[in-house]
Amino acid sequence: MAEFEFISEVNNTLRRSRRHTSFVNLWNGSVCYYPEDHPNSSVMCRYVIETPSCSYYVYYIDYLKTLFCTFRLPWNSGYVFVVGFILLFLYGLLFMIFKYFCLPSYLTLMEMLPVSPFAFSFFYFGFSIFMPDYVSLFFDCTFRNSYTASLQFSRVIGDALHFFLVGVMALCINGYHVNGVLLWSSMSFIFLGYIYLLWVVNTKYELFGRHDLVNDYTHMHTMNAWTFVFAFFFVMGLVMLISYYLQRQMRKQKSKSSIFSHSSTLTSEIPSDADISGTNVRIKHMTKTAVWWKTVNGMANLREKNQIVVAVLSPFYFIAANMIPVIDMDRPMRGWCKPVAIVSLLVLPFMSLGLSPKPHTLYTLLACSWFFAFVTCISTESLREPSFIWIRIYHIIGMVAYSVSIHTVIGEIDNLIWQFLCMRFSPMPDMIALVFISTGEILCMSVLLNNLIRRKMLDAAYGAVMSTLAHTIYMALPQLVLQECYTSSIYIMCSSKTATCTVFFMLIFFGTLMHISMSGNEFRMSLFFYLLTLYIAYLLFQLMTYYHQIHPFGVQHTIRPPSDSKNVWA
Repeated sequence: MAEFEFISEVNNTLRRSRRHTSFVNLWNGSVCYYPEDHPNSSVMCRYVIETPSCSYYVYYIDYLKTLFCTFRLPWNSGYVFVVGFILLFLYGLLFMIFKYFCLPSYLTLMEMLPVSPFAFSFFYFGFSIFMPDYVSLFFDCTFRNSYTASLQFSRVIGDALHFFLVGVMALCINGYHVNGVLLWSSMSFIFLGYIYLLWVVNTKYELFGRHDLVNDYTHMHTMNAWTFVFAFFFVMGLVMLISYYLQRQMRKQKSKSSIFSHSSTLTSEIPSDADISGTNVRIKHMTKTAVWWKTVNGMANLREKNQIVVAVLSPFYFIAANMIPVIDMDRPMRGWCKPVAIVSLLVLPFMSLGLSPKPHTLYTLLACSWFFAFVTCISTESLREPSFIWIRIYHIIGMVAYSVSIHTVIGEIDNLIWQFLCMRFSPMPDMIALVFISTGEILCMSVLLNNLIRRKMLDAAYGAVMSTLAHTIYMALPQLVLQECYTSSIYIMCSSKTATCTVFFMLIFFGTLMHISMSGNEFRMSLFFYLLTLYIAYLLFQLMTYYHQIHPFGVQHTIRPPSDSKNVWA
């Protein structure tokens, strides 16, 4: 406490506070860390209730209050064991939802759409993972002050580093030769967005302490956020249009080789009358109950080597399979199941409660969802594949359902990690956001890349990597600024540890580009070991800054304060 008071007195004597100390002062109001070794459960319960930062990442369940106030668990052995068990269960549940509900629809839709695998992955994967985050912007504020806004920015910077590392290292394992134009265009898009994001945040930081300039600059920050949104969707649309045009040209060239291929290509581009009117052949070798049971039977559908894992996850698969529609070419009627479609529409409004919708929004969603459930009930059949339009609506319902489910599980994982690390270690909130948060998204990305690489769909895997990076970087500022709670008094502070992460990202990014260029546009194992070495160096550097053995990169440069005329040490 004396150290914090000394830092505050020093900052008050300066015309502008130092970068590393000013950011530390943001944590003084509320730090979810209890320094005593053996407190009893009643003391911990009271401390958790009175400390606001312990519940910053709470999604549905406040684990600290539940474990200490409800179950009265001991601080050391009992709490650690329960947290480890819950984390293991949540990771297994997330793995099951993504692999058996998201991935089959992902692969099926990739075959159905007339675009390249790269374009489809670049457009679709990011939306399927981050869509609930975008929707929540219109429902509720994700931050309340500069503290939580800065934490969210630190998380974005850490996510960009981890997504880039996981994606590139996965492509290096079996080797991948990327098209030169595709490589440089996608990397340039990511680099420009990253630099622009840092420039915008640092510009707002330079207004710290200049209250006479803040209101004049607020509209510029909003304009920068809309610039990110426009550039993001413009590039997404451009990639899809170019890919569709090239795929169409390829089909036309193939059709010129023979009359038969010409006629088949034309008929494949336009949906048939059977597809539109829903007059597909009714299956007779299965009953309605057999179709439903084949859809929800976890013991048969969970294709895992460990039968213990199958037995544990089967009940949860049964519950999820009744609420999440899946399109799969390997299933009868491409995965269509009428009871699942109706149940998913009935429960979808309640699944979105974690996004904190406003009452009128929830009632509107409830009315629309139940109306579509009624329409599905009277206009479709259980033993007949639906029409061309209904099968795509079925897929959209499934995408929304599994996106919300994944978002819920990831939110619980992030909350548990945040509460455990904050309580066990001395204050390091920005380091937790940089290094440990978003492990759920990384798990989903790893499962997707593993399956795409095994299927030799390397362009699709590369598109998925670029998609996560583009969504993370280009939608970071809009998610912070385009909210009702953002005001001119909110400062998105780039902490010293966050600045360290940006330095290592640049080293990794340009080192990757140089290595790929020297290797003839190939991802090789030598690049894998290079990235692994740099990431270990990054973790060691952050660990040494945590123990105050070295200064982070964020304090080892000069800055020009708005009210000063010469450079001063930051």
